[in-house]
Amino acid sequence: MALYGSEAWWKAIEDGRIPKHEVQGTISRVYMTGHGDWPEFELDTGAVKTRWTRIGDQALYREGREAKVEYVIQKRRKAVLGQLEQEEVIRIFICLEAGE
Repeated sequence: MALYGSEAWWKAIEDGRIPKHEVQGTISRVYMTGHGDWPEFELDTGAVKTRWTRIGDQALYREGREAKVEYVIQKRRKAVLGQLEQEEVIRIFICLEAGE
């Protein structure tokens, strides 16, 4: 359809040819994975907990804050770890408390 990250890819997201998904809830955990060098956070929707890579200003990710993650399902040419698709984050919104 469109090369990942290209102007055509973003246009396909904008016009809905590549469907956009979202999950929102409360940040329930902020931590490092891998060899202690990959920043992630856990988002609790009340029904399910999902894990996401922290992008942007790391200081914004605090337990108890409300957040929303917008993403698309990106199809791969070859399977990675048996998966032909991955969730590709478009934006992360974090609600700041009053006075911050």
